[in-house]
Amino acid sequence: MNDDQRKKREHQFDAIDFETMFGELAKTRSLYRRRQLLSGLSLLNSLSYVPSISSRGCTALLSFALIVCVTTGSLIYFFFYRNQPPTTSYEQLKSYVQSNQVESVTIMGEHLLAKHNIEGVKDVKVSSAEWNSIYPELISHNIPLMLPDSSTNNRTLFFIAMFISIAIAGLFSLYRYIVSTRSAGEKFTSLSRSRARLLNNQEKRYAFKDIVVPEHVMQPLQDMITFLKEPQKFQKLGGMINGGFLLAGPPGTGKTLMGKVLAYEAQVPAFQVNGAEFVEGYLGTGPARMRDLFEQGRRNAPCLIFIDDIDVIAKHRELWPSPSNLEYEMTLTQLLASVGTSNANDGVIVIGSTNRLDLIDEALIRPGRLHPVLEFTYPTREEIIALLKIYTRKIPLGEDIDIEEIATLLHQVSPPCTGSVVSNVVNKAATLAAKENVKVVSMKHFQTVVEMIEK
Repeated sequence: MNDDQRKKREHQFDAIDFETMFGELAKTRSLYRRRQLLSGLSLLNSLSYVPSISSRGCTALLSFALIVCVTTGSLIYFFFYRNQPPTTSYEQLKSYVQSNQVESVTIMGEHLLAKHNIEGVKDVKVSSAEWNSIYPELISHNIPLMLPDSSTNNRTLFFIAMFISIAIAGLFSLYRYIVSTRSAGEKFTSLSRSRARLLNNQEKRYAFKDIVVPEHVMQPLQDMITFLKEPQKFQKLGGMINGGFLLAGPPGTGKTLMGKVLAYEAQVPAFQVNGAEFVEGYLGTGPARMRDLFEQGRRNAPCLIFIDDIDVIAKHRELWPSPSNLEYEMTLTQLLASVGTSNANDGVIVIGSTNRLDLIDEALIRPGRLHPVLEFTYPTREEIIALLKIYTRKIPLGEDIDIEEIATLLHQVSPPCTGSVVSNVVNKAATLAAKENVKVVSMKHFQTVVEMIEK
């Protein structure tokens, strides 16, 4: 190396402000770490909805995450830490330079990589003051000063970043697959579950004193309540009760309300379900839900199962059923297999209600199953009077109120009056009185409501 080249190199390195260079490096690292943190927060934000997964799926997810972490750590160690040169002190480096044992020096920020003639590369961390002290020594001994080749490090970082990105994408895909598989399985399993709901205490607040029960209906219901409360009274003499009852009659005559009354009087759990809730677009769903309903009943025995609008699944069976009716007939067959004296002895009583008794299959209402059929008819004038007294107990009535006259008016309306009509008349009369800002409900309010019904 001639004098001109040496002076040129001295001028080149004198122009380097190493304190500024170290500051810029620290600032770049801080900015890079901040971007990594923001990217991690955005990923967590995208995963803010985290549905629950099964223990088996969680195990697979954690196993995959562990493999990714171990592989990433191995790559980082292999490329960055495995071939790290041994460190030495600044004083030792200075002695190497003075004894001409250093072939070249590579500047790596705050570190100097000195290539020793015999011992290989040595890593030395130097401060700005130490650099200013050793720099003239390096120049005087004609030791080449080099900057690191960044292409190799950049390539290594690129492959590691690409691997981590692919691993994160695979982890997220596996997570979504496990969640979607579990959701699909739960959705398929839920199709076979019964839609029946357990009546709460608020829904079972009605008693016999809150309704008017026809005399021909009262005795069979009392026997059923006694059986639920004291089954041994019948069983010790070898007696068995029927599988349940069928309540039939026009709409609004109190069949659904009777189911809640029975649950209150017997003080047992009661399940309520509508016949239409057994029907689904998938073949076999109805029978599966019927089986699940009776399994719930046996787990909660003694109990009541009230199936409203049972005619939806209990119509007369055809000799050659069409494909569209096959689901209904399979559901009915399962119902027939579940209802009988055997389920009654297990403490499960079935109460069905229908507005169309003419559609019910005869096998369902034979003795031993839903027998007898308790028919609810339109209330008589005396029963309407009793209903009015029940529904007006909590309503302030005027002195001009004549319950018998109101009952006569309601008994003469067309179509015939039912219990639900009586309840609606009392409610509307109270609403009219509230609109007029009066303190009591008078006779004119009831007459107005009855006239509205007749129209």
